Amino acid sequence: MVIKKKGERNWEYCVYIGQDEHGKKKYKRKCGFTTKKACVKEASKFEEQKLINKNNIKTFRDICDLFLDDCVKRGLKPTTLITYK
Repeated sequence: MVIKKKGERNWEYCVYIGQDEHGKKKYKRKCGFTTKKACVKEASKFEEQKLINKNNIKTFRDICDLFLDDCVKRGLKPTTLITYK
């Protein structure tokens, strides 16, 4: 999260959201706040929403299971699968 002064009286925040399906970085920007405190408050609300959405990430175990399923689909030898497990 970046907070900066824009002009003489306005404040702006910029929050990194993530990447889209093409790998391009996405940001959320908003300006026009008269005080830095108001800008920080609004940006922190957005950050909290982002963290709530981030909690839907899969666990390490889920990712390992996906990896092993992919290995089976690729036709790896059974001994290799045992080693990976």
